[in-house]
Amino acid sequence: MTPRVRLAAALLVAGVLIPVPTTATGYTGPLTTYTAYTDCLATPSTCPTVDFSEHFTGTMPTEIGLLTALTQIKIAADSAHGMTGTLPTELGSLTALAMIYLSECAFTSTLPTQIFRLTGLEELAIPGSRISGKLPPELGGMTTLKQLQLSGHRFTGPIPTEYGLLTNAVELDIMFNLDLTGTVPTELGRLTSTTNLLVRVLPADAGA
Repeated sequence: MTPRVRLAAALLVAGVLIPVPTTATGYTGPLTTYTAYTDCLATPSTCPTVDFSEHFTGTMPTEIGLLTALTQIKIAADSAHGMTGTLPTELGSLTALAMIYLSECAFTSTLPTQIFRLTGLEELAIPGSRISGKLPPELGGMTTLKQLQLSGHRFTGPIPTEYGLLTNAVELDIMFNLDLTGTVPTELGRLTSTTNLLVRVLPADAGA
């Protein structure tokens, strides 16, 4: 099956494969003082999932790297507040992770290279933040990925041809990175399992 290439309007359905955390209690403040998070730090071996949806502010604490039993991180912050700063390199210590989902945040800088060590990661979804730099070609080596969602950032340059190696991916979404340039790599035609292929580059769009 040939993957479909959709343009901007198709983003209305982007991300539907990712469950949105539903544990909101009305909390506003940093993650470091959020009770459910501090409980996880107290007994990290009994905390396989972080699933929080609150009005988080501040930065993501480096101590999250101590939660080595984590298989899923799902954090949705309120866009009016939002977590800021850089993604901690300590995420690379969480080798059991299968999912990283960080939504409605305002992270900056680049993706930490330590994330590329997570060889069992199946979903990497960080939509709508402010991450910049070039799209890392190293993501193409994470062949366990079934979902890669990096839409709405400030990435520049071309789409790496290495993303054609993500043959297990059912969704690849890098839309609304308005400074991407070049053409859509022909290597993405290898992604025959992909049903949501959402890409756009300047000055030309594939499939337009």
